[in-house]
Amino acid sequence: AATSVTVTFEIIATLEQCGETSTTIYEFTATDNAGNTSTCRSNVIIEDTTDPIIVSGIQDVTVECDGNGNVDGLLGWLADNGNIADASVTEACGTFTWKNDYSQTSFSANGTCADDIGMYTVNFWVEDECGNISNMIELDYIIEDSTDPIITAPADLVISCGDDPNTSTINQWLMEFNTSDLCSDVTVVDNYASLTSLTTCNQVITVTFTATDDCGNSATDFANISMVDSEAPTILTVPTDLFVECDGLGNVATINTWVGTNAGMTAQDECASSVTIDAVAGSIIDGCGSTLVLPYTFTASDECGNTVSEIAYVHIQDNTPPILTLPTATNTVDCDEDVTAVLNTWIASASALDGCGGFTFVNTSLINEIESCSGTNTIITRTYAFTATDECDNESLISTADFIIEDTTPPVITAPTDLTLECGDDVA
Repeated sequence: AATSVTVTFEIIATLEQCGETSTTIYEFTATDNAGNTSTCRSNVIIEDTTDPIIVSGIQDVTVECDGNGNVDGLLGWLADNGNIADASVTEACGTFTWKNDYSQTSFSANGTCADDIGMYTVNFWVEDECGNISNMIELDYIIEDSTDPIITAPADLVISCGDDPNTSTINQWLMEFNTSDLCSDVTVVDNYASLTSLTTCNQVITVTFTATDDCGNSATDFANISMVDSEAPTILTVPTDLFVECDGLGNVATINTWVGTNAGMTAQDECASSVTIDAVAGSIIDGCGSTLVLPYTFTASDECGNTVSEIAYVHIQDNTPPILTLPTATNTVDCDEDVTAVLNTWIASASALDGCGGFTFVNTSLINEIESCSGTNTIITRTYAFTATDECDNESLISTADFIIEDTTPPVITAPTDLTLECGDDVA
């Protein structure tokens, strides 16, 4: 009769290996109807020979220089596996471990920029528990400097025009900026030399300070230089008084010439290129006659309105005596006429002219009287002294003139009436 065989199995052992791989030992037993048995064993082996796969397309990282070589950022990037997420890895059989070759790489510096500017090129891969290695992803950790340096211009500068140390003061001021940059050295230039020179008061120029780091990033700031002038001009020659002889017409031309030359006053200014001198007449101080003293204030002004003044005086003087004209009226009178009236008329005809104008006074005095005869005429000659005095007490020289009183009229006689006597009368 046919014999039937029954086959049974059991797992003898399971040997865990890397990852999710293992070897399971099965024992198979065949039993026939008679109870005879036979055994054998067989292994079920689960192995992992497939490399993990990292999805490509991961981006390089660019960071701004931090001045310390970006060490912390770099270490964080390496710790984050170049920012590659675990989800980007395909691994079907267990876990994996990240690997990189940072320790075998070197920093590639940007030779035209700062020492800290450049990049690290690092390969990242994973290795699963069974030693299968994924594809490598090459990523760059790029350190760049695109940040402008910081510059602070000096505080605005105010200088006084004409100060000797202005050049050195400005040169020192041009170096008083402050600048900083995290990554590289900074060069600062200014445009002061190209600006208009400071030559006038209240002039303001704006200086541009430009800071440029070694990577070509730049920033600007501005500051003003202002020039002020609070110093008055310096008088080199003070004005001199004008003494002029009165001409009776105000001596206008002479005074105008004197004023036109600023009375000889000269001035200069340490700052301004020119100084203007103006003259203003003051109040007249009247003197005798047409004489006077007239003050003039001469003011020197610079372009900034600073002034200095001096006073000089016009002295219109009268030192010239008047010109005397002796009497021009008839100086002869008959004694039987109105001698006094004729004399007074004659004296009054004397005159005087003064070049300064004003009043003149003719002074008359009798200095001699001579009585003489000419034939049957009696002549009285009176000599008068004449002088002229002006209002300033200038007196002319003494001049004399004669006034003549004549007696040219014979006396008038009237005879007595006729007398008739008788002979023998007593004539006595």
